[in-house]
This record gives sequence, structure tokens and C-alpha cells, in this order.
Amino acid sequence: DGYNKMCILRWLAMASVGGGWMSDYDTFPLRSFADQAYPLPNDGAMTVHDRMIPDLVSGSANEYIRIAQNIIEDLLKEDQKVRLDLEENHPKNKKRRTYTRWSDQTSLAKWLEKIPDMFKSDTRVMIRAFDKEDEMLGQAWSSEKCRDRTPVNIWAVHFSHEAIKRAVDTNRVHPGQSMDNRADIAREW
Repeated sequence: DGYNKMCILRWLAMASVGGGWMSDYDTFPLRSFADQAYPLPNDGAMTVHDRMIPDLVSGSANEYIRIAQNIIEDLLKEDQKVRLDLEENHPKNKKRRTYTRWSDQTSLAKWLEKIPDMFKSDTRVMIRAFDKEDEMLGQAWSSEKCRDRTPVNIWAVHFSHEAIKRAVDTNRVHPGQSMDNRADIAREW
């Protein structure tokens, strides 16, 4: 699909600009980390700063090319498996069809489990922005309170689909807000 195509192309785009930092559009910095930005962490080795979620990534151009090639190889292998599965499960054979959705994150998760030295991984991104009762319920937060509530080793917060869904499901956002209000929710947070 188009979304996953873009998720793969971004790795090549980063290689074409010489490497550096890449983040999802819904990942926001919590503080300036300019002093940690260059030289790149881990001497430019590919580093995914949210375990295996590519919402904040750093690496050299060669590392982005290496990872992009491996993602594409994984995608092609998986695509072949899906095609064979669809042929075996053709309606004439009266079997159930199965479909697989492959993404860059799927490859990263697989590698973290099976080939842990494929890339470096750390936890610099907050994924639990809505876990506290008092967050996102309309309090005015000073920059000092935000800074005090955020661990020093956390560089960004990711307002992922899952995080927003969890916040909506647990009433951690304003009444009536939904996934359609993700930008507003992030801004208010």
C-alpha cells in the first residue's frame, strides 16, 4: 500500500541526504538534544531510538542504504510467501485466504528478535504519554513542570496511532476527541 511504500522510501531518502536523524511526523522533541545530535550516536551505526519502532532513528548514509536494502529484501521474500499462500488458498481450493501486511517496522521487529546486531536499539522516545491520570485533562503545565516530569534520557514523545487510541479509549483526552484530532491532542499535550 502507499503508506508502507513511503515508510520504505524514507530510508532511501535519508541515505540520499547523507544520513543523519529521521523521525515520524508524529514524534516531537521534548528538549533540545543538539549536544547529542552530532556526532551521531554509536559512531553513525544505525540506531533505532524506540526499541524497534522507527519513529526516531539515526545513522550514516551507508547505514540507511544497508537497512533499506534489507527491508526491501524482507518485503520481497514476504511478498513471495503471500503470493504462494494466495495461490494455495485460491477460492477453487475452498481454503481461507490470508494476507500479510509488511512494513519497515515489521522488519525491524523481526531483526531485533532474530538478528539483534542488525542495528542498535535504545529507548529515548516516550510512548506512554497518557498513562498518568492528570495528563491531558486540561491542566496548564509550565515548561518547568514538563521538564521535571520527563526523564533526562527521554528525547521525544511519539503520538502513535496506538497511543492516541489508548488515550481516547481510557478518557485521557478531552471528551469528543478521536484519532481525527491527533494533531490537536499532540499540541495540547
